[in-house]
Amino acid sequence: MVLERQRSTLNSISISKIFYLMFWLLKPFYIGASGSLQIGDMFILLSFVLVIFDRKVMAKFEKIDRNLYVFFAFVFFINSIYFLIYRNTDFIKAIFYYLFNFLGVFIGRIYFSDDGFLKLFDKVLKFNLLVQLAIYFIGAGRWFGNSRA
Repeated sequence: MVLERQRSTLNSISISKIFYLMFWLLKPFYIGASGSLQIGDMFILLSFVLVIFDRKVMAKFEKIDRNLYVFFAFVFFINSIYFLIYRNTDFIKAIFYYLFNFLGVFIGRIYFSDDGFLKLFDKVLKFNLLVQLAIYFIGAGRWFGNSRA
């Protein structure tokens, strides 16, 4: 019975959900410089594009998320003004960092209402931790545990 439920969850999962899971699987792994777009980041962008075209999902702009939308609007407005005043592209980068995180929260709020998806998400996160531990113990990769200050 459990196996059948898992199989039906996998069969009914959308490509957008798979991309969102791939984002969380690959997010901790950096190939380029920190702060630049990584492989995992591409998956969340693809997931968002597919969510935009899914008519059933667009109805999920819920009132509970209003504060998130207002916060992002302020981030956009304030950083845009500072960019116009100081002509420093760091303010534009900040807008994109916040936009990127907004996408992750927005998509997560849509998918986390599905218990089957949450179980898959749990498995992806556990697998991610196992991969990170394996990489750490075999000595591959690098660890940046120090402060970024």
